[in-house]
Amino acid sequence: IVDPSIDSIVLTEETLQNGKKINTKRKKRGLRELEIILYPTITAQDDLSLSSSRIRRGEIDRKGSVYKEAFADR
Repeated sequence: IVDPSIDSIVLTEETLQNGKKINTKRKKRGLRELEIILYPTITAQDDLSLSSSRIRRGEIDRKGSVYKEAFADR
């Protein structure tokens, strides 16, 4: 929201509204709006969205593999 060197943001349909809110806040701060680049949602092995939040929580890896599935056969 506050970094003037950023000029675009990659979003999915799920996160588009948040991107619009970011642009509103940037505009109020006198910064230029970010170019919004829409990207299709990628699903993980479990058919849920592949997201950085899920990766950080340890639910999936960066390729979308579900960790519990990797250990299920052991």
